[in-house]
Amino acid sequence: MHDSLTAARERARLWREAQDPPVADGLVIVLDGLFVGWAAELPPAEQWAPGCLAVAGDGRLFLIDRRSWREPLAWFDLNPPADPPPSPPDAFPPEPPAAP
Repeated sequence: MHDSLTAARERARLWREAQDPPVADGLVIVLDGLFVGWAAELPPAEQWAPGCLAVAGDGRLFLIDRRSWREPLAWFDLNPPADPPPSPPDAFPPEPPAAP
């Protein structure tokens, strides 16, 4: 999957640079390494094929898929959170020092 994500980012970069003037905003839609569209914002997932990747100008990635065959297609955010959630406190606090 990592190679296909890198390839999608590269395809999006090449498409953006090839435009006159170059396009920095919006999302480039890529499927199997091929440019298939551009959108100002994430379009309805039903309009695209499963496996499409949307590449934002800042490199963020979104994937069209479904959690199960019964669910509708949806965009999934492939980007890690900017600030990971804090770690939960220890279940058992440290014991106080022993008395001398």
